[in-house]
Amino acid sequence: MVDQEVKQLRQALRNIPKVQAQENLNHPDLSSIIVPEAHWQALDLDTTIVVGDRGMGKSFWTAVLSNRDCRDFIADLMESKKLRNTEVCIGFSPEKDIRLHPDKSSLKTLLSERVSQEALWKAVIIRCISEKLDKTQQAVDSRWSTLAQWVENNEETAWSKLTESDERLRKEGKTVLVVFDALDRLSDNWNDTRSWARSALQVALELRSYRSIRTKFFLRTDMADDDKLWQFQDSSKLQHSKVTLRWSPMDLFDIIIRYLSNNTDTGAFFRNSCAEMGILRFEERRGVFVGRSILPTQDEGIRRAVETVTGEFMGKGPKRGRCYSWIPIHLADAKGGVSPRSLLLALQAAAAETNERFPEHVLPLHYEAVKDGVAKASCIRVEELKEDYPWVEQLLKAMEGQIVPIDRPVLENLLRAPLKTISYDKLPPRRYSDPSTKGQFDALLNDMEELGILYRTKDNRINIPDIYRVGYRIGRKGGVKPVRV
Repeated sequence: MVDQEVKQLRQALRNIPKVQAQENLNHPDLSSIIVPEAHWQALDLDTTIVVGDRGMGKSFWTAVLSNRDCRDFIADLMESKKLRNTEVCIGFSPEKDIRLHPDKSSLKTLLSERVSQEALWKAVIIRCISEKLDKTQQAVDSRWSTLAQWVENNEETAWSKLTESDERLRKEGKTVLVVFDALDRLSDNWNDTRSWARSALQVALELRSYRSIRTKFFLRTDMADDDKLWQFQDSSKLQHSKVTLRWSPMDLFDIIIRYLSNNTDTGAFFRNSCAEMGILRFEERRGVFVGRSILPTQDEGIRRAVETVTGEFMGKGPKRGRCYSWIPIHLADAKGGVSPRSLLLALQAAAAETNERFPEHVLPLHYEAVKDGVAKASCIRVEELKEDYPWVEQLLKAMEGQIVPIDRPVLENLLRAPLKTISYDKLPPRRYSDPSTKGQFDALLNDMEELGILYRTKDNRINIPDIYRVGYRIGRKGGVKPVRV
């Protein structure tokens, strides 16, 4: 690479668009849609339950599926004729438009009016399927309570409508998929959240007999692992094909490859360079360049392409580790999961840091700047954690200045004071607030372990992964240094 081209690639990385958590149904650009093989089953129309932690793609895939262009794009990538002939509607999501589905406020009102929860979800499904079949149809009454009451009083007629719709869809060779996302926002307490979610799942179970009507639920890990959520007959039929969203290092770095190869300024150069080095070749799909390895495996091709940007090692030699494995390891939560957003933020920050501290470096990214980028991504991850789980913030702040791994009794003593004053703006820790285990410290540890915030070592001490440890300024010998403020 010549100096000017290195600078252009560095600038492109600095210009990675601000990656925010998906809070609505606005669809992403096609060039940003990567479909890892591990996600193919999650997107399969016959997969009902998809589980993922924060940032793993639940709301992203909801937005992708809800948009025709995006849906056609992934149908092409997956060579899925069935997905191409699918209409999608939303049963619940972060979207505030109550016309699509009831929101948390309206659900609270419906609960006080003793509206049947199952009838409400059936009303949501009946309406959206009817509108997909007859796009000119307008609901006579948009009040969810009225629609739910009609379903409850006319259950046989309601199911007849669904049966007729299913038969019509089958004859036309089409499918309607109803997607449910962000169910943790159904209520601010576990009892009501669980009750609403359980009733929606029960309706989904009843719909399994239909051939052309499908449902898909994107669930947070703590919800999916809640045994009480599944306390209804035959719930195992929904769970047996459950899929968990995961991103391998290859999948994560493929996002960067896709970005650089489709960038207006660097795309042509990057694609040509990868091809000339015998690493990747690119094919165009709906205006998007998709990289395929020339080397024996896709992983090897992606790794070599990434190393043209980061270099091979996290130092002057192999003792400090290889960039391709070091970066995901230090961005991973306690369960080994890495969110795409964390990787993008880390490399964006690394590019800015390289430009400031190592402007003459021969590669777009300097390994010392990559370390700083990982630390800054940790700070962003901390902010995301605070948004979803405010109670975690109050506990980890109490650990500032500590060194992990930490003995369990020491940690319990450290958290005793904040636990007395802890407040819950959103859903509280599930086990720690449950009447059967309320106030038990082990229940709290299990809640935090479930969320990937901590893990227990073989000698039963508590450790915290870098992605959370660094942002909360908790130390670990030999680890990425905590940020300074």
